Amino acid sequence: MNEKKLATILYADLSGFTELTNKIGAEKTTDFINECFNTIDLIIHSHYGTIIRHEGDRVVAIFGFPRSYGNDSSNALWSALKIREAIKKMRYKVDVHIGVGTGEILILGEEIYGHLFEEVSHLEEIAEKGQILVNEECYNTNKDCFLFEKSKDAFQVKEKIIPDVAFPFFFEYRNEEFKILYNALLKMPQFIIISGEMGIGKTDFINESLKKINKENRFSVYETTFNEQDYFTPCSSFMKIVYQIAPDFILPPSEENYRSKLFREMSSVFLQSSRTKSLIIILKNIEVIDEQSLSFLEYFKGNIQNNRITIIIEVRDKNCQIMEKIIGDVKKDVEFIELKPLPDCAILDIVTYHLQDYVVTDEFKKEIINLCRGIPYYAVEISILIKNSFPLGRELRELPDSLKLKEISEALVDTIPREYLNGLYILSLINDEINYQIIPQLLSDAKEFLNYCFGRGLLYHKDSKLYFNHNTLRECIRGRLTKKSDRNFI
Repeated sequence: MNEKKLATILYADLSGFTELTNKIGAEKTTDFINECFNTIDLIIHSHYGTIIRHEGDRVVAIFGFPRSYGNDSSNALWSALKIREAIKKMRYKVDVHIGVGTGEILILGEEIYGHLFEEVSHLEEIAEKGQILVNEECYNTNKDCFLFEKSKDAFQVKEKIIPDVAFPFFFEYRNEEFKILYNALLKMPQFIIISGEMGIGKTDFINESLKKINKENRFSVYETTFNEQDYFTPCSSFMKIVYQIAPDFILPPSEENYRSKLFREMSSVFLQSSRTKSLIIILKNIEVIDEQSLSFLEYFKGNIQNNRITIIIEVRDKNCQIMEKIIGDVKKDVEFIELKPLPDCAILDIVTYHLQDYVVTDEFKKEIINLCRGIPYYAVEISILIKNSFPLGRELRELPDSLKLKEISEALVDTIPREYLNGLYILSLINDEINYQIIPQLLSDAKEFLNYCFGRGLLYHKDSKLYFNHNTLRECIRGRLTKKSDRNFI
């Protein structure tokens, strides 16, 4: 089906290769260009972006397609900042010009179109050396999380702002999962896999649980993430832990069998530490692990057995291909803990904590619950949006019209199976009120469809009428239809 979708496009253009070719020659310059592209591609991949193409000295990427994560424009800006930082550290001096823009794209089969590409391409072309220029939609979506400066024709992103959004961790909603983790650490399995969709609270659960479990300091706990790597240091995410344990660690000289020696010496640091105190290593964003780190992990797991070392891995899908490679033949020594969406009362607790200075009506609470669908990250994001949209003391009746909410809705829509999404497409074309009686006439599997939609909080019924649970969702679904699709449904 042809679809329209909200997404964010990134263009990164490298310059300075003509001068470099004159200095080091065409062959070395070509090798260096590929090195730059590999680095940029890794950064984009590690922030859940997809490379569309390389064209000349340019990289074109998209965030929010083929699926949205609810924070796609933020991921694109993070990537842009990381790309700029990485290019500065390359072994030869080159420059990068970056454009980022959020807007609507058109998907026709496997092809992607839209004026957004031309807009972002223009932003990249007018960006000066080291500049990251973004369009107004991207600015409006992220102005509370990044520092921007208004330039002549766009907004220039300067740095990421880490908002102070701490909130109490409500253990009463994760008691069962906590008990499993507690009992698992008594046995020290090789791996503990904490799974759950993005924003479910895996990091908070691990950190808060270990605070309780490790009150007597029985474990040495270290953590690292694979979406903030130093792309010029081998196994940089693991090396962060190595240097914390052994600050005087020296990388082996680059020679034959370098990788084997590095893996052996890194393993030795971890094993030595575990002999003093049981060692817990926490790995975040395992989905974007680099090949060298993955190779080390496969090597290291052979040394964990019969040692007091447990590796805790955060992952969205415990059955993903990466996990199959990591766990392999040690499945008997693995504990799986899946974090399910929080109950409605937990989401309301988070929102109430942040919005204490507002009057929150029942209608507003219902919208929040339906939009967040049990994901605490969305509850925090929406709370920040409200604080920056309405004055204190305001009575909150409905959510503001915002691209941030549309991004969250895009993530929700991308989780709906196609057979149910087709039914929602049809309903989105009808008036706000949908006569309950006509559903069997429109859909062959009406009962199964309605059970799914009610269960997911997509629809509700009142006085023989059906309604979308929040208008942003309806607009998002309706907005995906092209004119051709409209006619096909009608």
